[in-house]
Amino acid sequence: MIRALLVMYALTVATARASEPVATVLADFESDSVAANIRSATNVAVSDCSLQTTQVPARGTRSLQLVIGATRQDASVVCGLRFRAPQAFATAQSVALFAQLRSGSVTISFEFRDSAGQTFYTASSTVSDRDRWVRVSAPLGSADLRPAVPVAGAPQAPRFPIELTGIRVSTPEIGRQTVCLDDIEVEHVVPAEDLLRAEFHFSRPTHLYTPQENVAGRIEFENRSRGRRVDATVDVAWLDADGTEVARRRGAISLPPSGPEFRSRQPLDFSQTFAQPGIYRAVAEVRSSQWLALRRFESSVAVMPSNRTLPRGRSVFFGARSGLLREPQSDAALELQVARELGVQLLAIDTPWRQIEPRPGELILRDLDRVVVAVVERDIAPLIALSEPPDWIGQAGLSHAEREILLLDSLARHFGTRVGYYQLCPAGEPRGLDAAHLESAQDRLTAVQRGARVLSPPVDAAQWPTPRGTASADGATFATRGPHAEALERIAALSTSAPPA
Repeated sequence: MIRALLVMYALTVATARASEPVATVLADFESDSVAANIRSATNVAVSDCSLQTTQVPARGTRSLQLVIGATRQDASVVCGLRFRAPQAFATAQSVALFAQLRSGSVTISFEFRDSAGQTFYTASSTVSDRDRWVRVSAPLGSADLRPAVPVAGAPQAPRFPIELTGIRVSTPEIGRQTVCLDDIEVEHVVPAEDLLRAEFHFSRPTHLYTPQENVAGRIEFENRSRGRRVDATVDVAWLDADGTEVARRRGAISLPPSGPEFRSRQPLDFSQTFAQPGIYRAVAEVRSSQWLALRRFESSVAVMPSNRTLPRGRSVFFGARSGLLREPQSDAALELQVARELGVQLLAIDTPWRQIEPRPGELILRDLDRVVVAVVERDIAPLIALSEPPDWIGQAGLSHAEREILLLDSLARHFGTRVGYYQLCPAGEPRGLDAAHLESAQDRLTAVQRGARVLSPPVDAAQWPTPRGTASADGATFATRGPHAEALERIAALSTSAPPA
């Protein structure tokens, strides 16, 4: 009997710990969990292409539509993908999506980045049948991925884990090529207890509530398995900042396996009202007889009086830095809403130089225009903070500093009084407080727009001043590292040794 029990226990453990094949849907374009853009084009001008979400019957309500206006043969476009929650795969069998060709003929391949930062592409698949959804897939073994930039000698192998970063669409034909893309997924293996995926949703996307306001929440569970159902009980608890339980409720989920045409999902609703300000955690503990360990999912909300009516126009701004240009529009709008609720008055917009000037003198400001307008409409002062200098810097006849001054001149003429603050881009070396460059940039900017200010790239407060000379404190910005208490000490020491920035 003891031997039989031991054998049964061993079988149970082996079953619970076995790896299960799953399909993780990275983007279905029903929500704004991914931002897509045309990152590069070959044999076709970017201006002759367009990328947008659109409604296409039979696959939900939204998909991604790419139009290529090919004026030459063998045109190719890379659609960059930036996920709200990036996911790297240590093991992966294949990647797939659904495609519907509306006109022309295209081939599709997938772009991945490995842990060493190298870019790889899968084999291409041809899509020629029109006006019907077809599944396009590619294997993801080490031998199946080809480097974007081949090197001489032995084949270059990717270093796992790998992360999906884009889709390459090519066409041998001339003319208008239109293709819709949907349900991008990666097939891989996970432990049995990781079959379940969960996502929290709240009535306020900002997760910011005022005291006595009802916090209405929902957890959406998804069974990623293609062959096993999941039955489980769910306990949802609200905890305050010190871990004390405020409330609890119990529910159950029963999810059949998913399929290529079907995602098995079930929501569980919960709500709570909080009288006192603070940070509150929503913790969902999921138990199933199929697993040895429970699954735990968490999210949080902040309960606080709103600062949305805090006026601007003080001598000292309350500022924040944001990557609005890198996010889906809905996420950017949400971040601006959070900034307004917190009383932010100055918002630094992280602006990749390589994105707004991909080639010398060729400015693409459509996305930056949209963000600046949205910031100004919320009565927040925008600061354009340059980052990521383009690869052509140093190869176009002028230095980094000279090119940057020309860019600032163009930006100031374009935005006028809508933007009153600009921050210089790190040059790749620790030039931080380069007083000469900062002064030249400020003079050029003042000549275009009186009252506009140029700030230096942020430098560690502990490095002030530098041997290269001290920039005007009126245009210097600083960063701190480490625990908050130590950071405050550095700022206090800086304020006594140099004029405040």
